[in-house]
Amino acid sequence: MLTEAERATIKEWNDLVARIPPSLTELRSGLESFLERFNNHMPEIGAIHEDVELRPGLHADILVPKGPGPHPVMIYLHGGAWIACSPKTHRQLAGQFAAAGYLTINVDYRLAPENPFPAGFDDCVFAAKWTAANAQRWNGDANRIAMGGDSAGGNLTAAALTAMSTDPEAPRFSAGVLIYGVFDFSALLERKSSNPMKEGLVRAYIGARYPEALTDPRMSPLLAVKPGALPPCFI
Repeated sequence: MLTEAERATIKEWNDLVARIPPSLTELRSGLESFLERFNNHMPEIGAIHEDVELRPGLHADILVPKGPGPHPVMIYLHGGAWIACSPKTHRQLAGQFAAAGYLTINVDYRLAPENPFPAGFDDCVFAAKWTAANAQRWNGDANRIAMGGDSAGGNLTAAALTAMSTDPEAPRFSAGVLIYGVFDFSALLERKSSNPMKEGLVRAYIGARYPEALTDPRMSPLLAVKPGALPPCFI
């Protein structure tokens, strides 16, 4: 049974998406305000290093667990429909991984529509390789790396994992965490839905490559799934 607080949160979320804010700025602001309450109970961890530069234009928050390590590593990709949110909106969730003992790399990948596909995807692949090369700086174990994300982050995780499975320069992953991601965009758009935002969000993410990019496996990673393409995954 849901608690009254949980029912209120669900209602507020449904009211937010039903209103369809008229501008991207208002949509981003609304999502950030909605998610801010979930950062009020940050768990106790070893340290947070904010806005660490991975390369020009790409940053991440590094959350370090308590203890000497070596720590297993989680690369976390936030949700937000590819157009919103940031490591700050998902700080407490990343902190929960760090509190559980994972060196957590909370990636601030580029957002659409300013940076349409495959910009965000490319950032996530780069972040994974950077993490494997740099995890030891915070006592992370590069031989025990997981990648995960929610919503858009779940899609980016699956896309990055399948793409890197054939890349000899990419790390080998111990696990994937795919939290309510979109894994086949064509199938998503074919489903009947009362949500008028759906196609607009997809178009915003793809940009000028709509609709041909719908079947790009970097966008619809279900098309790239085959034996050995993914590590063990929590879906």
